[in-house]
Amino acid sequence: MNTVRLTPEYYNQLLDKLSELAETSKDRNRDWYSRLQTRLFEFEEWYCVMVDGDIKAFSAVHKIGDHYRLLSRLWYDDCFRTSGLKTPLTSVTPAMLMAELQLEDFWHNVFCSMEYPQRRKHLEKVAERLNYRFGKSFKLNDGMYKTVLNGRDDDFSCWQNTISEEELDLPKISVEEWRLRFGNSRKMPDRAN
Repeated sequence: MNTVRLTPEYYNQLLDKLSELAETSKDRNRDWYSRLQTRLFEFEEWYCVMVDGDIKAFSAVHKIGDHYRLLSRLWYDDCFRTSGLKTPLTSVTPAMLMAELQLEDFWHNVFCSMEYPQRRKHLEKVAERLNYRFGKSFKLNDGMYKTVLNGRDDDFSCWQNTISEEELDLPKISVEEWRLRFGNSRKMPDRAN
């Protein structure tokens, strides 16, 4: 298992993987695989975990305002899927392999995010892993931050939980306000965002 930055050598392979996922995936993010095929260059950089020459995980760094979201559009092959809360802190996950390269390339104003208030514990676990593996000081931020700056304020998916080492200069609402505004909103397949 090795981690690579997306270079011309891997570009077509990632496009093929996205095409395959657009046709076969059953996960909640299946709606964006086909769109990513034409939007790869909207992200600062892409990273892939390779096993025997095949892409088994990928993620990107996405610039949002003056910040860089790490592990954006994260995907794992099913062979790596576990419950994030139960995975030991010392485990080497594809996300941590990609995060290592991402933190080498982007070290200032970085954060990670996840949708839905009920996923705050999962994101806290990501912070613990980043801190343990890389000697960082990520922490779960209060509230929900607008991570899609050109998105609508009334779109629940634009507001996400975040972890960072520094205060984020992004619009923010409290978790309580998110719940009042959006209730028990869930991502539906083939949504526009």
